[in-house]
Amino acid sequence: MEELTSLKKNDVWDLVERPDKRSVIKTKWVFKLKKDEENRSGRFKARLVARSYSQRYGEDYDETFCPVIRFETVRLLLAKAAGEGLQVHQLYVKPAFLNGEITENVYVEQPEGFSEPLNEKL
Repeated sequence: MEELTSLKKNDVWDLVERPDKRSVIKTKWVFKLKKDEENRSGRFKARLVARSYSQRYGEDYDETFCPVIRFETVRLLLAKAAGEGLQVHQLYVKPAFLNGEITENVYVEQPEGFSEPLNEKL
């Protein structure tokens, strides 16, 4: 699975003992059938998602943030580039969400397909 390979390659987690009195986020795999250019069935795309609805505000987290650019900002930049006669280039970073830094410990159960059955680790 491309998603699992990317998570391992980017050293996203460390296996640790299950902590006492801390919430542990469960995960699940979500699969989507991708189609090719001619709208024929292609391959499955897998995403590992956190079921973070079990987290409690003030205990498991204090704030949330998602760095997404506003549409108005994109429109302004494109208008400015057009007015100046500049070229615009786009960059796509496949596992962009893996490049952020966090300072808190977040405990997540091992995803299915990664578990080490002899260890009760996270």
